[in-house]
Amino acid sequence: MCSLLRYPRIFEVKPGTRLLCILLSAASVLTGCSKHGPEARGTHPAREPVRTPSHGPSDPLSAGDDLPAVSALAQTGARVTIERARQRPLLLFFCDSIRSERCSALARVLSARWSRLRALNAEVIGVARNYRALVRAVAYDARLPFYVLADPQGKIFRAFGLMQGGTVFVVDTQGEIRQRLSEAPPSELGERAVQLVAELPRTSG
Repeated sequence: MCSLLRYPRIFEVKPGTRLLCILLSAASVLTGCSKHGPEARGTHPAREPVRTPSHGPSDPLSAGDDLPAVSALAQTGARVTIERARQRPLLLFFCDSIRSERCSALARVLSARWSRLRALNAEVIGVARNYRALVRAVAYDARLPFYVLADPQGKIFRAFGLMQGGTVFVVDTQGEIRQRLSEAPPSELGERAVQLVAELPRTSG
């Protein structure tokens, strides 16, 4: 119908029809412009850049932090859970490998102080970045009296914010970390950890 405007001498167009055609033609022009805007040409309006947080290695847990709830298999095959509500002092040490000299030396110190730790009603748990078969073999060969958890994927290490072993945590009966020890010879590390456990306040009853 709007094509009638192009041939006024051939066809007679009523005034109302002419107005309608003008309006439709204007709408068509506007629609055509919108199709060739920035979106149609593949150039999009500027948008606010998406902020992707960059998470680096976590800081190690330290005094005042609560124990994270994690669990893993020990050398005995038992699944041991480390969590806040323990009601016993906990001495927790981390090893890059259960066969490393540093880990072996620390384990020997704690084993030698086992009777003292038992008298304090304390619990000792080691965490090694090895598979359970190796943890089991070494722990049984050394006759370790405490659990050593296999953490080959480093899940427990990451929960404590650790990138490597050689760290000892002393935890009170409420599941709060009282001290983080590292960067000391294994003998000093073990002795200091036992001393800190002995200094923890005892629970009543």
